[in-house]
Amino acid sequence: MAWHFHSSCHGSNISVRSTALTVIRNPDTYDNGITFSDTQIQAGTVVSLFFKKSTNRWAGMPRIGFTNQNPAQVDTQSLPSIYTKEVSYQSHTWAMSLEKGSENIFVDYTFDEIGLVTVRQLGWPEKLQDTRGAVNFKRPVWATVDLSGCYTCVMKNEPSAYMPLEIVEQGVNAQHLYIEALSMGSRSVYHTRLVLIGQGREEKTCLMKTLTNDRYNTLESCGGGIDNSLTVKIDGTKSWHDFREAIEQGQAGTRLHAGVGDSVDDVFLNIWHFAGQDLHGPTNQVLFTHRAVYLMVFNLGCDLHKPAVIESVAPDGRKVVEHHELTNWECMDMWMQTMYMYVNTGKQSLVATERTSPAIIIVGTHRDSLGKDTEEKVKAQFANIREALQDAPYKQHVISQDFAVENSLEDYSQAEILALKTLIAEVSCSEYYMGEEIPLKWLQFEEARLRSSPIMSVAMVRQTIEKSIGNMADAEAMLMLKYYHDIGEIICFDGQKDSPLSQDPSEAFLADRRWLIKVFQKFATIHEAKDQSPSLMSSLERLNKEGILEDPLINHLLGDVLSEIQERPIDSTLDTKQALLGSMHKLDLLCERLDQNAGGDSLFNQLVVRALGWSQAQDGTEQLPRIAHRYACFPADGDHEVEMEMSPLKQAYIRVCISKHSVIYTSTQGPSKSRRLQCKPSPIIVCKVRDFLCVTLKSIKSMWAKGLKFHLCVSCPCDPEGALHFLLLDECLEKERVCCHEQPGVRIDTSGIKQMFVESGPSSLRKLDPYVMSEKHLLAIAAELGPEWERLAVSLGFTQSNLYRFKQDNSVTDNAIFSMLVAWSKREGGDIERKLQVLSEAIDECGRRDVVEKMLHIYM
Repeated sequence: MAWHFHSSCHGSNISVRSTALTVIRNPDTYDNGITFSDTQIQAGTVVSLFFKKSTNRWAGMPRIGFTNQNPAQVDTQSLPSIYTKEVSYQSHTWAMSLEKGSENIFVDYTFDEIGLVTVRQLGWPEKLQDTRGAVNFKRPVWATVDLSGCYTCVMKNEPSAYMPLEIVEQGVNAQHLYIEALSMGSRSVYHTRLVLIGQGREEKTCLMKTLTNDRYNTLESCGGGIDNSLTVKIDGTKSWHDFREAIEQGQAGTRLHAGVGDSVDDVFLNIWHFAGQDLHGPTNQVLFTHRAVYLMVFNLGCDLHKPAVIESVAPDGRKVVEHHELTNWECMDMWMQTMYMYVNTGKQSLVATERTSPAIIIVGTHRDSLGKDTEEKVKAQFANIREALQDAPYKQHVISQDFAVENSLEDYSQAEILALKTLIAEVSCSEYYMGEEIPLKWLQFEEARLRSSPIMSVAMVRQTIEKSIGNMADAEAMLMLKYYHDIGEIICFDGQKDSPLSQDPSEAFLADRRWLIKVFQKFATIHEAKDQSPSLMSSLERLNKEGILEDPLINHLLGDVLSEIQERPIDSTLDTKQALLGSMHKLDLLCERLDQNAGGDSLFNQLVVRALGWSQAQDGTEQLPRIAHRYACFPADGDHEVEMEMSPLKQAYIRVCISKHSVIYTSTQGPSKSRRLQCKPSPIIVCKVRDFLCVTLKSIKSMWAKGLKFHLCVSCPCDPEGALHFLLLDECLEKERVCCHEQPGVRIDTSGIKQMFVESGPSSLRKLDPYVMSEKHLLAIAAELGPEWERLAVSLGFTQSNLYRFKQDNSVTDNAIFSMLVAWSKREGGDIERKLQVLSEAIDECGRRDVVEKMLHIYM
């Protein structure tokens, strides 16, 4: 039964939050903290509460109970200051004091038909309480709480009331672990990120300086990379205070979290400024997070319909100005589309303003450069933008208020800047994750991590946990690390494994995202490096021509980075250089060659890197890949090669072409003059490439680009000379004829398309090993799976009641997983290839790509 705290009937020192799930007592008092449920409580209904300890100024414990008093009919002036035995009996109320605890308290209590009350307080034995007639349980009953003593906050124990969404979505086991961690102490956190995005370099840097009251220097260079070391506190007057010094001294963790008694207006912003050049695009998966407010910054003086201007630095130091292939508006649209792709999980929380989180605020700069009729020009610019936004998929993210500012002056009191700062504060306060309860020991670990090496091995993670917290079970440690990964603070590279804290202690495990972006920028701006010695020029030339990054150039790029790490606590178990390269490989920025290391659009970059790794795993692929801007060619086997080419940005497709090498025949008499010029690619190879593309794109979607949508298509043959358009591949393989969407009256026969994927004749039937999808195979798969098996079961179509039955029938988890897989296999029927595909996709979506590659891909 749903109930909330009564919004009007409560003690004089009580305030009820707008959701009616949380009640706060004034910390300057210790009494007048009585509150009630807003609806009747039925027998068997569990009243579940979370009491938060917020002060040591007062003695005494909160009391819980039931009452026959209808709070809607109670005069609040007549409420007692605290519950005592005498008061309780006089008002038909029963209340008991909770057991003393050093920190937060979780308690469940209920009553049965005969009036016997059961109390379960976390950390204490279950108790049965006799109310001795104080409450008549045959009459209507309400729950009541006396929030007295050192506990100033009580919440209804619902995950949505205080628990991060990232924890809630992991299921019941994760929630129980989190509750146990909270019981040891917690703090309400009001912290988010402000990310400035856009094509221009100067606009964002100068706007950040203006927002933070940093003196603007017109002679200072404003273009450059990523400034992510600035954190500010916004107090009640919307004044922003710089916390950079606190961060550098390792004090950020303790000062970036507001307590229950603090003003919700005190929000901490970690400001990230991201360079706008295309060459930084591959790091987008590290930059974007759903826990942020985005400022889409552009220059009001630029024509939205003209090509954007790109400024770069040549190897000799000259400033180079070029025109982008996209217009200024199309560049803005691409930034917002990219943000939407990486943060749109499909489960965003809607705030009161009916916009979707995270918010995008559009800011135009250089207002005073518009000359005459400034107001009209500003209105026209934003009117064009609003019209273009009508059909944008990210429309619900964009705030309706626009801003035109002049940020090249030392005037921080201009109305538009103050209004922008006020809106940022309001939007930040309205985000669904503000005020979440975070365990104190997790915050202690985060403080210690900020002072430690920015990239850490398993051994150092363990050491940091032990020094900052003490003993922590692996399950809770993994939950904590995954939480900080999911909210965009760290990269937890091997967090999908069953027991990553038990793996090789020298393997790289986590890294700070802000620091990683700075390191990646060095690789992205290699061509801008000055004073390169002649010995490095050949390495740089090979990188530009072949896409191969050699060791001398790597050492040159990472020299100052490695020196910087030496100034922090050293991780003796980790080879930092190899850990960095491994990090770039795992983030799809580099692909390791079997004998040495080898190295746009961020999605295309990720796909190419994975394709190079996949190519090397195939048999007979001795040919080296060829890489160029938006192009890659790599072998699929000894006879086939695959070309991938990114389309112009406006068209949003990737062309994939599979070809088979031509063959010159020889004999004992010497070379033959006959040459097979047009060799048809093997359908087996074509299917392999198709499956690789499908699995890889789904993996990228699952890991990073939550909002990514894609289709595998073939070009339509209806008019070879006309505009390029496509047919859905799955539809072509399923149907005899399909409709051409460009010419509604034309239908396309699909037999030729099917032949590309299936050999003609009975010899085309692929014979699979009888082991595949057998019970022995399913048993081996079950042994590889861990806690994620329940999510897998739901993906395969089983209900929660089915899961309960699997667990009841099998005391051992592996047996329950095996039973689930066998039941699914029988339900699917005898199409083994289809079962392989379905199971592969489901396991991959659960984050266990390692199981797919180890147990299933070898048979596909």
